[in-house]
Amino acid sequence: MLASILSNFGPTLAIILGFGFIIFVHELGHFLVAKAVGIKCTQFAIGFGQSLLTFRKGLGWRVGTTEQDYDSKIRKHALEQMGKADADDQDTIEIKDEQLEASRVALGLGETEYRLNWMPLGGYVKMLGQEDMDPAAMSSDPRSFNRKPVWARACVISAGVVMNLIFGLIFFVIAFLAGVEFPPAIVGATDPTGVAAITYPVEHPDDASFKGLQPGDRILSIDDKPVTDMMQVAIKVALANPETSLNMAIQRDGVDQPLHYVMTPKISEQSQQLLSIGIEPPMSLEVLDPGKKGTLPKLLAQAGVQPGMSVVAVNDKPVTRFDQFQNGITNAMGQPVTVTFANADNTKTVNVTTQAQPRLTYNQDDAMPHLMGLVPATRILYVQKDSVASELGLQSGDIITNLGNTLYPSIDQVPKLVNPESTSNSKDVALSMTVLRDGKNIAMDSIQPRNGKLGIAMDMAMDQGVISTVLPDSPMAALNLTAGSVIKSLNETPINNFTELQIALQNYCSKILDDESAALKEVYIGYELNVKDRPTFSRKVTLDENTIQLLANANWSLPSDLISGSSLAFGQLKVRVQADTPMQAIGLGITKTHQFMVQTYITLARLFQGSVKAKHLRGPVGILDEGRRIAKRGWSYLMFFLGLISVNLVVINFLPIPIVDGGLMVFLIIEKIKGSPVSAKVQTAAMVVGLALIATVFAVTLFYDVSRIGFIQDLIDKLF
Repeated sequence: MLASILSNFGPTLAIILGFGFIIFVHELGHFLVAKAVGIKCTQFAIGFGQSLLTFRKGLGWRVGTTEQDYDSKIRKHALEQMGKADADDQDTIEIKDEQLEASRVALGLGETEYRLNWMPLGGYVKMLGQEDMDPAAMSSDPRSFNRKPVWARACVISAGVVMNLIFGLIFFVIAFLAGVEFPPAIVGATDPTGVAAITYPVEHPDDASFKGLQPGDRILSIDDKPVTDMMQVAIKVALANPETSLNMAIQRDGVDQPLHYVMTPKISEQSQQLLSIGIEPPMSLEVLDPGKKGTLPKLLAQAGVQPGMSVVAVNDKPVTRFDQFQNGITNAMGQPVTVTFANADNTKTVNVTTQAQPRLTYNQDDAMPHLMGLVPATRILYVQKDSVASELGLQSGDIITNLGNTLYPSIDQVPKLVNPESTSNSKDVALSMTVLRDGKNIAMDSIQPRNGKLGIAMDMAMDQGVISTVLPDSPMAALNLTAGSVIKSLNETPINNFTELQIALQNYCSKILDDESAALKEVYIGYELNVKDRPTFSRKVTLDENTIQLLANANWSLPSDLISGSSLAFGQLKVRVQADTPMQAIGLGITKTHQFMVQTYITLARLFQGSVKAKHLRGPVGILDEGRRIAKRGWSYLMFFLGLISVNLVVINFLPIPIVDGGLMVFLIIEKIKGSPVSAKVQTAAMVVGLALIATVFAVTLFYDVSRIGFIQDLIDKLF
């Protein structure tokens, strides 16, 4: 528990301090320019709340504030100059501002108190004649904010965002000098239902060999604007103008000239209901380090594959891309293949024998027909350490035979049983649980989810023939198989698992497509029914044309015990972007600063258009969580994230919204045009509207932030 808290504490503290620094430099900009144009600044503070330590010229360092001592000294001196030092009513004697200022100068006291407050996050500057929460605040002092000309006040107001812009650039420059990794703008995979998979290039509108983007395609530009990484691609697509096509220039191996695909992004569930074209970034062939508490996938660990080794061949055929590795296994359609791993200098190689497994849907509500409608039982792939599951004694390989009185729950049913959305107190409900281990049913103690989770990773038990359920209206639905029944044979040929079943069905249906005989459109399924005495049967199942086509072209995927341990064995392919010289880093920094500023404005526009939803935004809590995860990758990524936040604040702070700098600038423009300030009443009303708007945005983003972040609840659970 303590290790988990500490592992999150460092990155969280770094982000909090970094965010505070961004606010500090913003206020520093206001302060420096205010001083430069002659505005009296009474306080400049780091942090908020009561002061811990202060400094004032002439008084030095103090614990607490210097204000009382400062006011006492200059008032006493002013009374002496007025000849009233011995008056009995000193506290009620009125002293003019000019007299107090003369006494301050005579005593050599600084007009500004520099404060370190008890909550060192951000800061503020207090200027005479300017109160954010009181637009009516005025001062007759010629050095007050309200007595300065419009140009001077405009310089002071804009100085904050200028400082954020400068430091945003500095953060980017530092990040690029150290180096930051990005996924390259290369297609790793496509969603078969996405527009990227079905669009033809304008150069070959009828050539099926050019249909859709292909793994390995490099995206050169979008609408004639160059892109260098997949993050740029994803943002440009997500923020595209709704119902507007994008022109993507693609470089493909073996094709001399770039191809141009014109696509209209669509809202996608896979992209969290943002606009998408259905592409994924490329994966790396290198095996990731699972960390001290993690484990490699079962097959890799047993074969002696070590983190840092990479896939170099499949069945002795060299591979250089992840899609080549994936296709080498899946194109074998369940037959054994040999995957060769090697270390960086090729001094050590390890061979792993594996086979593809059927690619099945996880969601019964949007089910793709497969295996004639059979849904395999759910297997525990990995048990997280220090979780509810580990405390209960669950093990990798266990098949869930009962959970909360649901027999053999499917993989999409388990999360709903553990944390049903309709039950407000579901996290407090204990569940009965039984698992199948080494051929024996083992009843576990009552299991109580923690934060709606058990702490397990799951997959479908493809190495078994045990079913969870049968999809309705599928060919197998007519057999009325009960949960826990076992498939034993196909056309009297023994079947030991679902991989063998898909191989047999695929071969059989391929023959049917070459033979129009009606008799061939029937199969006999042997099965053991999960009822008393477990009787066995063999029943005829009729296949329609659509099912035959689907089974003959059934999809395969990489086996979970090859790619999934405590986490995925392979990560995204990353390319390091690092400047060779400071000038190159400045150039990269300017480019990223411009990109993110434009993207922030576009995001706001799309928010009003509806293609970006409120739930896609991040508030302070969401920013903290995102920053915490990014900061774990290293200090250069922390610098990049702080640069991103700085640039975003430049845009947000200068929007024409009352209470922020942009709103104040609007008032100054109106004052310059009409020749007199906007009335205090109007400014006050605008301030209330601005506060209400900001409070609403904060509340909405806080709601979505907390709902999507498990870290906060996990931390609370561990602490209390």
